Amino acid sequence: MKISNNKNKLYKNIKSQGLSLNTIIIAAIVLIVLIVLWAIFTGRMGVFTKGVISEEAKSRMEAERLAAEAKGYGCIPKKYCSEIIGDDDYCKGIGCSGSKDNKCKGTIPEKCIEKKTKEECEGEDVCKWITK
Repeated sequence: MKISNNKNKLYKNIKSQGLSLNTIIIAAIVLIVLIVLWAIFTGRMGVFTKGVISEEAKSRMEAERLAAEAKGYGCIPKKYCSEIIGDDDYCKGIGCSGSKDNKCKGTIPEKCIEKKTKEECEGEDVCKWITK
């Protein structure tokens, strides 16, 4: 019994030399901030946001296509906004968010989604009518 009692005292007296949880969390936050600052100052943030917008456009286009297929018919965009050439008025008119360097900005032309009939849809050069 005396031996086990000495073991318990031995383990209680050992002091840890590891990092505290607070120190690890603060180091992780500092690392994240440094990475974000590096991305901003080296121009990499633009590459990242273009990728995010592109993925958002793809998911919106797919969602509209699936919704139209579920109904059995519908008007969906032929192209993403970034693939359409036009001035600011044209781009805003088809439901994109304006124009930069004669290319539309935004995800997908919202005007296509508003069209309820085949005739209305096919009257827009950026839209196409689908049926099952």
